[in-house]
Amino acid sequence: MLSIYHYWFLDKIRYLKALQGYDFKIPYIKLQQINEVGILLLLLLGCSVVLKYTIMLHYGLIITVIIILMFLLAAVVKLLKNEK
Repeated sequence: MLSIYHYWFLDKIRYLKALQGYDFKIPYIKLQQINEVGILLLLLLGCSVVLKYTIMLHYGLIITVIIILMFLLAAVVKLLKNEK
């Protein structure tokens, strides 16, 4: 998942370099969301590495997914507040 994210983001960076001063079609809030996705993937990776040795893997992944869903819900609520 992290590799796919990096490849997609690298494609966006190449697109930015090709613009050469023209308008960028992606709004700033979308760029913030892209950054949040990277942070959440890093959090998932870190939590799964730490939790797999302290708790059984299944319980660690369940807790990690719950934490990520909480962050995603907070991001969606923040986005909805900004649209109003």
